[in-house]
Amino acid sequence: MTPPLLASLWVSLIGWTLLHCSDYALTLWTARLLQGRAGTTIHFEGGVELTPQFRADIDRLRRVSPRFLLALALVLAYLAVSWVLAWEARIPEVYRAVAGGMFLLELVVHLRHIRNLVLLKFIEGRGQPEGRLSYPRWLVLRTSSIELLSFCGLFLIIFILSGAWETLGGAIVCGLVALRHAWWSAREPGSVA
Repeated sequence: MTPPLLASLWVSLIGWTLLHCSDYALTLWTARLLQGRAGTTIHFEGGVELTPQFRADIDRLRRVSPRFLLALALVLAYLAVSWVLAWEARIPEVYRAVAGGMFLLELVVHLRHIRNLVLLKFIEGRGQPEGRLSYPRWLVLRTSSIELLSFCGLFLIIFILSGAWETLGGAIVCGLVALRHAWWSAREPGSVA
């Protein structure tokens, strides 16, 4: 059975737009907190944004980013083309895997945002813990890679147990992004193998 979010192209496009926009908004909120009181306790070298294309806009706290809008348009076009090709080929599982992978990756990112925001709001509201914690860029990327590989494994197990194509897509996409973050981490100064 196809999940309602993936049963209609329009529902998928609206769902993706909402998730993509909330990801950007949560990233901005986190960046604002790190530029305030919470940032005197926790520091992420290179900023909070992991994707290089969006880093400058997030660092400047730009509410509307041309790069973000272009990425949104490209992903919406990709989803639409995937939908058409999958239905023309009479293989709807392809679209379910493609879109499901993107949605599940975005949900993993949202979980990370929620965890970071809870920590930063706690620091902001309760006073500062003693000392300062600074995360080098390579470590931020490495831990992101490990977290994404964990979700990759979870989604793969769920696919094996359920046969839900969305979770196979989630495993593939999380695995690919995990590899990309591991590669970026290895290229950062001070990185440990």
